Amino acid sequence: MNYYLKIKTLNKFKNNYFTYPLIFNNRNLRDKIRKILIENKIYCPIYWTLEFDNEQKCNNYLSNNILAIPIDQRYNIKNMEFICQIINQHL
Repeated sequence: MNYYLKIKTLNKFKNNYFTYPLIFNNRNLRDKIRKILIENKIYCPIYWTLEFDNEQKCNNYLSNNILAIPIDQRYNIKNMEFICQIINQHL
């Protein structure tokens, strides 16, 4: 069975081979999903908040709403399907 995420991604970063960035509509949802993933031993980095960057509201929005799903050599297809399952269950 193939699993797909229901969430939109940032296509600009689709060739990033270390993480798969997911953008959420709000920080609370991102933080909720991150917490659930941590409970399942999946540790996703988040980007530093760029609140100082008032001129670049897009940067601030992205830094507060992106969750970087790890996709490096430590994860196989079954691991990635498991990550997708967890995210989809809680959206």
